[in-house]
Amino acid sequence: MLTLNTTNTLKTLAVAALFACGVTAQTAMAADAAKVDPDFAKLDANADGKISLKEAAKDKGLSASFDAVDANKDGSVTGDEHAAFKTASTGVSTAPAEPAPAAK
Repeated sequence: MLTLNTTNTLKTLAVAALFACGVTAQTAMAADAAKVDPDFAKLDANADGKISLKEAAKDKGLSASFDAVDANKDGSVTGDEHAAFKTASTGVSTAPAEPAPAAK
């Protein structure tokens, strides 16, 4: 007769669930990283997803208008705030290009 050890089964299921969550989170983070503007990434020296005033000093235009670019006034420039700044200053969107629709 087959006897199931429910404790070991539950532990195995819990470990499998945690592993699946970790893989999903890693995949999502990699997808977000692929969307980051290279100019933003260069300025974000510590890779925390935002540009501090100290980091912005590497870009004269950004550092000169840092307070205006920091739309939510939290002391840092996010990727969205940086994209809006670049669009406003160059007239060109930094959003990743969408793939062309498939030909029919």
